[in-house]
Amino acid sequence: MVLFWGEENYDSIMNYISGELVQVGDFVWWNEYLATGRVVRILKSPDDFLSYGLDEPSILICYDGSNSYNGLFVAYPERVIQEGDEVCLISDEEASSISEVLLQASQSFGTDVSDATFGVFRCKDSNDKFVWKVIAYSGGIERESVFVEKT
Repeated sequence: MVLFWGEENYDSIMNYISGELVQVGDFVWWNEYLATGRVVRILKSPDDFLSYGLDEPSILICYDGSNSYNGLFVAYPERVIQEGDEVCLISDEEASSISEVLLQASQSFGTDVSDATFGVFRCKDSNDKFVWKVIAYSGGIERESVFVEKT
C-alpha cells in the first residue's frame, strides 16, 4: 500500500536514527545533509517497493519543492535512514533558516518564478565555503537557479 498525505498504516512504520517516526510530509535533509525535500511516500511492502523498481523498503523524497509524487523525487532505503548519515529531519531552526534563504533567493531570480516550485541545496563555492543553491522548477524542469550566501 502506498501512503498519501494523512493516511495511516501501522504496517508502514519506519524510524529515523533519532527514533522519530518517518511520516509522509516530513521536511528532511538528504544526500548527507546537502539537499532538502519532503517525504512523499513510504514503501514498506514488497508490492510497493518492487513497483518502483526497488528491492527493499524505502521512502520517496520529493526535492523540487512541489511536495508531491508528481514532482522530482529520490528513493532512500530504510536501512540507510536508520543509519542516519544520509537522511534526517530538519529542525525548526533549520527550517526557519531555509525560509530566509528562499525569501532572499526569490528576490534574486531574473525571471518571473511565481508559478515555480523550489529546491534548496547546500554546496561549496570556489573558496570551499558552504552556500545555498535555490533552483526554480516548472513542470519538473529546472528553469533558473541562484546562489545565496547564508550561514
